[in-house]
Amino acid sequence: FYDHKTQLQELCQARWKTVPSYRLIQAMGPDHAKIFEVEVRVQPGFTHRGMGPSKKDAEQNAAQLAIQHLPETF
Repeated sequence: FYDHKTQLQELCQARWKTVPSYRLIQAMGPDHAKIFEVEVRVQPGFTHRGMGPSKKDAEQNAAQLAIQHLPETF
């Protein structure tokens, strides 16, 4: 079992010789209960956003969504 970020990176490297990039969109809520929103970009025009209680969780969620919607070609 791989985590979603690793799985997405391996898929992108195998198919397109690129790696996904992650960007923090926003952090919402009080300091003790922040929710992070992160965007993963695989190719131009193909991005997905994920949310979670940490940046790492938000990145994992974004990667999972990207894998689910990953096209065979661009």
